[in-house]
Amino acid sequence: MKTGEPGSDATATGLHAHAELATASMLGGRYRIEGVLGVGGMGVVYRATDLALDVPVALKLLRPELAHRDDAFARFRQELLLARQVSSPRVVRIHDLAQADGRWLISMDFVEGESLDRHLDRHGALPVDDALRIARQVAEGLVAAHAKGVIHRDLKPANILLDTQGNAYISDFGVARSLATSGQTRTGAVVGTPDYLSPEQARGGIADARSDLYALGLMLYEMLAGKPPFAGGTVAEVLAQRMLQVPPPVSRERAGLPPWIARLVDRLLRPQPAHRFQGADDVIRAIDRREVPWRLRDRFGRRSFAVLGSVALLALLAGGMAWWMRHERVAGVVASPPLDRLLVLPLTLPGGDTAESVALSAQLRDAFASVPGHAVVDRERTLQALRQLDPDGTATPDADALLRVAAAQRVLQPRLLRVSGRWRVQAVLARAGQ
Repeated sequence: MKTGEPGSDATATGLHAHAELATASMLGGRYRIEGVLGVGGMGVVYRATDLALDVPVALKLLRPELAHRDDAFARFRQELLLARQVSSPRVVRIHDLAQADGRWLISMDFVEGESLDRHLDRHGALPVDDALRIARQVAEGLVAAHAKGVIHRDLKPANILLDTQGNAYISDFGVARSLATSGQTRTGAVVGTPDYLSPEQARGGIADARSDLYALGLMLYEMLAGKPPFAGGTVAEVLAQRMLQVPPPVSRERAGLPPWIARLVDRLLRPQPAHRFQGADDVIRAIDRREVPWRLRDRFGRRSFAVLGSVALLALLAGGMAWWMRHERVAGVVASPPLDRLLVLPLTLPGGDTAESVALSAQLRDAFASVPGHAVVDRERTLQALRQLDPDGTATPDADALLRVAAAQRVLQPRLLRVSGRWRVQAVLARAGQ
């Protein structure tokens, strides 16, 4: 485990507020408490000295109120049993599960350094070679874990520890599940941290080794760009986008990246597991060779329209409207400016705004944005125009007023209706003055 953030009095105060064991106190006659490392959902983590071995260790103590819950203790015990199966220098080694002074604890290797999330907070985007080295070392740990049928399920920067030389170690298999005993987690249960969930986990579906690779892709993107992909929206919006599409290429956020690195990140962050790398060893091979070969779907399969059976209708709508607009320009009915700006109003679903409607609206804007000669007003500017003209959100403003405020030439108002058990797209495309 890791040390606390050095020199952070606020952090130290917050941690010690949760501490129950004083510094220099003894636990079970074997462990001398040296300080608090962190607080998690399962309990408090301390730095201690194992006097029997005379080595520093990290101790994770189960919270007393959880010790009486069979499910909590089973999960706590499972962390040890699963992690002990994994033998890798890139995985924090578990020493023992023991009961001391009436408390259950796990003792594990102590890593002198800091977590990746704290490192990113202090440094922002990392040098490319450092980001690739960390990603490769994490992939090494995943190779060992996946070979034992163990997936982490909650891989995130807080669970990646960096020692003083910058080497990476995977910690906290607290929500890991063995593929051989997947029945312990019911279908539909979301396990993991929302910021780093794979699309299949966000849906409450079955997660396998490729879910860990998706989380690795999110971390690599953040290490290279200095921020996570799909940043800036609500949790529901981010998860919805993640389920449907690949984020913008990381090369847009960091100029000068070799194309193979952008393809590496892209291949890790495919919404469909079958389109990702299929094993962590593939990631290691790509980094070592500095090469990620092009595949046909890399060029033509960047977007997936697969929500509520309506995505195909939206694609047809976008294609038909794009043809209509191109045909209109060729026919010379209206003289078009050099760049034709289209305002796409948010897609409405029965029951109001949902994560699905936000994601589908984004997909619809993306589809029109791919039409040459057109620009699509982004979501924030669209919502700003709607708020400006209709602060209460009770009615759709006049089309001409919307176009004027958004500086657009056309406005598309789509609706998704449920008719006789099927989804139907209804849309109106208007031009200023119509």
